[in-house]
Amino acid sequence: MQNTQLLGAKIRELRRRESNTQRDLAARVQIAVSYLDKIERGYCAPPSDAVISALAGALSADRDEFFALAGRVCPDINILLVRSPLLVQLVRLGAQWSDEQVRLVLRQNGVPESKLHYRGQNIKSDWEDRQDRREAITRDIKSAVFRMDNAECVYCSSQRLLQVDHIQPVCLGGTNDLDNLVTCCDRCNSKKGNRTSPPPLVFGRFRAAVEAQG
Repeated sequence: MQNTQLLGAKIRELRRRESNTQRDLAARVQIAVSYLDKIERGYCAPPSDAVISALAGALSADRDEFFALAGRVCPDINILLVRSPLLVQLVRLGAQWSDEQVRLVLRQNGVPESKLHYRGQNIKSDWEDRQDRREAITRDIKSAVFRMDNAECVYCSSQRLLQVDHIQPVCLGGTNDLDNLVTCCDRCNSKKGNRTSPPPLVFGRFRAAVEAQG
C-alpha cells in the first residue's frame, strides 16, 4: 500500500501546516476520522477519486499531485485520454523525454511554473528512508510485551485486535526497547496516532504514573 503511504504523508504534512486536526479535516471532507487516520498512516487502499479530490480541495493542494501520489490518473484526464487516442500517443512519447524536455514543452504551452516541479519524489524518498531505518518488532519482543501487559490493551483493557504500540513514535525517534512498547488495541492505537501522550483512560503498567500526573 505504498501509494497510500505517499498520499497519506502529504495529507498529514499539509494538514499540520495549516494547524488542522484530523477531526477538522474529516468534517470538511465528510469522511470518518478513523478513515482519515488510516489514510494518513497508509493502513488502507488508496481512497476513491471523490475523496482524493475532496482532500485536495480542503487542503488547497494540487489535485494532480494527490492523484499521482495515489497512483491514479485524474478522472478528467482519464476521460480526455479515452476520447483522444492521439493524446495517448503524446503521453507515450513524453515518457521517453527527459524531465527538462517535458518542462520545456509545457512552459511553451503556458503551463504554470508551480505545475512543473512535482514534489512527490521527495516525499517518496523521505518515506523510504524512514522505512529503511525502522527496525522490525520481532515475534519474541511482541510476545514479551503481551506478557508484561497480560495480553490487554494498556489504554482500555480490551483483548481484541491487539498490537504493539510505540509510546515514543518511531518518526519521533522512538525505539523498540521494551520500555517504549506497550500492548494496544487497534482502536486506541488509531486514537493515539503519532502523539506521545496516552488517551485519557490508561490501565496496565502505566496507570499509576498517569493517575499521579492527573
